[in-house]
Amino acid sequence: MPFGRPGHGEFGTYFVAYARTPAIPETMLRRVFLGGPEAGPDPLPDYSRAVTGSLFFVPPANFLESLPEG
Repeated sequence: MPFGRPGHGEFGTYFVAYARTPAIPETMLRRVFLGGPEAGPDPLPDYSRAVTGSLFFVPPANFLESLPEG
């Protein structure tokens, strides 16, 4: 997903991943920066730099329903 803040000279992409476990996006990012068994690192980091990062946990509905009231 592209983004930009022209007044700050920042342009780039957001890495967005949805997965059942954090291991999947972590593996994807590891392969971007370090490469994997089939190929070397992705060339994207040659042209960009990471400014920030976040990982969010979104619980499933049945987990939320199982929480006690109050």
